[in-house]
Amino acid sequence: MLGPVRNPKAPIGVFDSGVGGLTVLTALKKALPQEDFLYFGDTARVPYGGKPLSMVRRFAWEIAGFLLREGVKAIVVACNTASSAALPDLAEDLSVPVFGVLEPAAQVARGYRKVGLIGTQATVHSRAYERYVDLSWAKACPLFVPLVEEGLWDDPVALLIARHYLEDAPEDLEALILGCTHYPYLKRTIQEVLPRVALIDSAEATAGKVAEALTAEGLLNPEGRGQVVHYVTGDPESYKALGYRLGEALAEAGYGVVTGGGPGVMEAVNRGAFEAGGVSVGLNIELPHEQRPNPYQTHALTLRYFFVRKVLFVRYAVGFVFLPGGFGTLDELSEVLVLIQTEKVHPFPVFALDRGYWEGLLSWMAFLKDQGAIDPQDLALLTPLDTPEEVVAALKAVS
Repeated sequence: MLGPVRNPKAPIGVFDSGVGGLTVLTALKKALPQEDFLYFGDTARVPYGGKPLSMVRRFAWEIAGFLLREGVKAIVVACNTASSAALPDLAEDLSVPVFGVLEPAAQVARGYRKVGLIGTQATVHSRAYERYVDLSWAKACPLFVPLVEEGLWDDPVALLIARHYLEDAPEDLEALILGCTHYPYLKRTIQEVLPRVALIDSAEATAGKVAEALTAEGLLNPEGRGQVVHYVTGDPESYKALGYRLGEALAEAGYGVVTGGGPGVMEAVNRGAFEAGGVSVGLNIELPHEQRPNPYQTHALTLRYFFVRKVLFVRYAVGFVFLPGGFGTLDELSEVLVLIQTEKVHPFPVFALDRGYWEGLLSWMAFLKDQGAIDPQDLALLTPLDTPEEVVAALKAVS
């Protein structure tokens, strides 16, 4: 069993791949106005629906672990795909109550004779709903989630796509389960295509089940203020905050930091180290479109060529931490891994922070291994981590 001791005053954790779970959060706040919530939107990896269930299951365990570390008293998996992939295992293995959205929706659907389901490819193909209710028709609608994430649920294109997906729905269909928490945003559009069909949204049913269970468990919060703290994995500002915490943690542990000296995440790392009183070095590159070196450096050097900066990085580093970035970051990462792999430099640890952002690259590296393009031991050259504290602990372990 995993998880902390239950505390009625602790918040309730809620997670989804993006904004869809906010429909569940809204219903929860209405049903439980005194409860505090932590909402986790995994926007860096949205949508879940086209990904293998094994991968989504891993995402769910990672997020549940984060929420447990934040001290939640219960977890609501506000995502149909994650509920299909990770339940009932999460509920069986965690020591806090865990709620999904499938069973509450299915309970409502059992009041109708002919029931249909629309959802992501993963949810529909898992046939998880059929554990709870007989279905007459099911259809995967993979474009609905991107429409909602882009705020286009009332756009004419949404109606065109809905007609395309729903054109073969049975004429005598009585009810349709909206098998993705993004889909309630499209209720009006879906209802226009299927005007005589009852649309079943799991949000209210899930909120009712959570309220009932917390009451029975004695976990209702008598002193909560209805506050919500939001976490996301794909927001640039969250990466800056991560960079700042990394620079601060490294400086406090006695390590100096060396960055590219520019704006954004680089500036955040330099600032964290600088304001913690540590050594903060910036190696800036002269570029026509680049901003000036950031002001949070104890030592600054401006260079004309990228290869010179790479030499300096490799020559003086005791470890590399790669934060979310673009082509330049990928260029630095690949060069460092090749130099270590070919034993052209002394080996040092290389970390990818945070794990969620780099999931695609890590999966691709595993694919390269399966294809024989790299050796199995090469996968160990890059270590994914989630927090600056883990980076510091890992560095100390190899020092």
